[in-house]
Amino acid sequence: MPDVTMQHAYRAGLPTVAPASIQAGDVIHFRQAPLAESTAVTFSKYVGDDKPRPHLCVVKNDHYSLWTSITSVRKDERLLIKKEWRTGGVPHWRMSSAVWLYDGSFFIVGPTHLFCMAAQGLEMLDIGSRARITEEGMNAVLWEVFYQQKRRPEIIDNMLEAFNMKIPCPICG
Repeated sequence: MPDVTMQHAYRAGLPTVAPASIQAGDVIHFRQAPLAESTAVTFSKYVGDDKPRPHLCVVKNDHYSLWTSITSVRKDERLLIKKEWRTGGVPHWRMSSAVWLYDGSFFIVGPTHLFCMAAQGLEMLDIGSRARITEEGMNAVLWEVFYQQKRRPEIIDNMLEAFNMKIPCPICG
C-alpha cells in the first residue's frame, strides 16, 4: 500500500521523492525535458527525449546530484547492470532480463529537488522500496565512468567543478 503522505504530496503537486532521501545508487524515473528548461541543470549531452526513463544517481552532495541513464537497449560497449546488482523497486526492475548503463560519459547534474520534481507522478516509492544498485554494482559503474570520462573530459570536469562535486575513485573512494 502506498504511503499516504506520498499520495498527498502527489496530489498537492509536490515532488513525490524527497530530495533528502536521494542517495548514490538510487534509481528513479524522470523526464529530461523539464530539466533541460532549467538553467540550474547541466547536461553533458542532451538527447532531446521527454519519455520517462530510469536514471541512476552516481553522486550526491548536500543539494546537488549527478545522474546517468539506464537503458534496456543492448550495445556491446555498454556496461551490463547485472540482476544481482539490482535491488528494491518493482519486481520488473529486479527480474527484467537485462539493462545497461546508457553511456558512462552521459551525465545530468543539478539541484536534487529538480530531479525529484521531474519524477513527479512517475515515482511514488518511499526510500525503503526504491530501486537501487548495490555497492558492487556502483563500483562497476564508477569504473565505467572513469573509463568513459576521457571521451568528454572538459565537459565533465567543468560540470563537476561548477557544482563542487567529485566522482569517487573506485579504488581509493
